[in-house]
Amino acid sequence: MKASRSFELKKSQNKHLAFFSCAETLEIVVIHRVDGSVYALEGVASFIWECLEAGFNDDGIRAEAQQLGVISSEHLPLARNSPETLFNNELLRLRGLFNSSSLSDGQVWPEDYDQYLLGLAPFNEQCLLDTLGQAKNLSVFSCLQSTFHLDCNNDAALCSVFESLLANIKAVEPCSSAMQHYWLKLEGSSEYKLSINGAMVIDTMPYEQLVPRLLGLIRQLVKQDSGFEWAIHAAVLSPSDGEIRALVMPAVSGSGKTTLSALMLNQGFNYLGDELALLTKDFACLSMPVGLGVKRGSYLPLANDYAELATLPEWRRSTGLHVKYMSVPSEVSYSMLADDAPVPLQAWVFPRYSASAKIKEPVESCTTDNKKLNHLQAISVTRALTLMFEAGMHTATDFGVEQLSDLLNHLSVTPKFEVDFNDAQQVIKQLKAL
Repeated sequence: MKASRSFELKKSQNKHLAFFSCAETLEIVVIHRVDGSVYALEGVASFIWECLEAGFNDDGIRAEAQQLGVISSEHLPLARNSPETLFNNELLRLRGLFNSSSLSDGQVWPEDYDQYLLGLAPFNEQCLLDTLGQAKNLSVFSCLQSTFHLDCNNDAALCSVFESLLANIKAVEPCSSAMQHYWLKLEGSSEYKLSINGAMVIDTMPYEQLVPRLLGLIRQLVKQDSGFEWAIHAAVLSPSDGEIRALVMPAVSGSGKTTLSALMLNQGFNYLGDELALLTKDFACLSMPVGLGVKRGSYLPLANDYAELATLPEWRRSTGLHVKYMSVPSEVSYSMLADDAPVPLQAWVFPRYSASAKIKEPVESCTTDNKKLNHLQAISVTRALTLMFEAGMHTATDFGVEQLSDLLNHLSVTPKFEVDFNDAQQVIKQLKAL
């Protein structure tokens, strides 16, 4: 087996499968051509897969291991199964060859992204002029290819909330008719309804859900119009040292992503977005700097840096989670319209808050699951791929061999780290040094 510095696409014995192999790092990523399910293998599991695909028997696998010196033969689990049956082999699952499910099964998308908005027709120019000419007290916001005309039904307090949270995408000049335009009209008092371009989207919604639902809808519409290739549940920030470049931080909900992002804004970073990272086919980042959504568990850690949190109203997501939304100052925000160049991606960082804060050892020596606490650790491509799927990822087209190839090639040459943390300042120092 010839070593390679990148992932090479190979045919499988099973016509429904394809796999990418990096012999140098003993990593393999398998994809099902029909349903797009993805499986990641490392180490022994990767080596066995390659041997079985090559038609080796047990003796051949041992000989190959001895010749290459990559795996001690006494630690080599063997199997007489062909690759096409490995998915159902419990022994190999237990030995770590496969997880119990595809990585793509973990595509859990944040609940406030209403997928039914896909395909919602924007106004044509004449309809837009006729309708908006009749409307009063509209707030107008623009981001990438989308313009939003928000009608809060003369509710000054509610209008003020959205003006604050969407201040960084506030339209400062007449918006081009070439953009996609949306008229968002809220109506009600204790219970609200929302129409977009005259079509009823939400017919009943309690006041406490207004901000989470509306911000989620705006993000979804921006995503739909942006020309994105990759959409990932992640925060995006950039060092404020003159050169705009993106640190993308994907994470599952509750991982401390927003808390870390908020603290980074006070430590020399600019804000490109919190909930949704939109990337081009070439993995450059698009900016969507709307307000930060802070969950209850982060109120105390952020209290010293953001005293205003104590007086902000609390909202409730449709899942029941309570959240406060903070506006981000324009001086640390990076806004982007349709003609602006995407931001080059500098590195992937996968943060996860650790409950190991009670450990009494010095920060430098604390470990969790054999990983140093508060220390950026370089990770493999397959590890990054796993964490990315866990966070939640969508592609503009059906995920298949071509998309996986592009993603693996990108991850192979891009710095990628994960970090378990309970001291954000230690992590921020390392992020500054990247």
